[in-house]
Amino acid sequence: MAFGGVPTYAPVLEYPAQTNAAIMNVFGLSLGPFVAFPPVAANPDVGQLSSNNGAIDPVPADTLSWPAILGPGPDNWSLIDVAALNAQIQNFGMFPAVLSAVGVLVPNVNPAPAGSNITNANAQIQFQNKAGVPADALAIRMQAAHTLVLAARA
Repeated sequence: MAFGGVPTYAPVLEYPAQTNAAIMNVFGLSLGPFVAFPPVAANPDVGQLSSNNGAIDPVPADTLSWPAILGPGPDNWSLIDVAALNAQIQNFGMFPAVLSAVGVLVPNVNPAPAGSNITNANAQIQFQNKAGVPADALAIRMQAAHTLVLAARA
């Protein structure tokens, strides 16, 4: 896997009323110095997080799964869900790093279980260190917005 370290996932239990969102913080990861563009998952400057937990398609070797508590759950993401996903990454290490995050929808290759009504797709966020120095103390904050239904007033 391209991320160095071992992730620690910390769900934030406070849900801001104005955003109605689930928030998760990730600590304990690092990225190596810049290798090349476009990003290649196996390179040490790239790390990938995914909602895929391996139930339908295997999790790619260079990808880490995040806990199912964030978002609509494994294998049940839509393009709208990915568009509402916000990922911020910061480096608190010794060297200044230039970091980017890009989210994509990844459809499963294998079919969904019979009778299932899931979307059969996962969210994936790809992070890249674009600096010539390592990013060795990363903090990632992911926020997945949920549908907010407002009652009409008479």
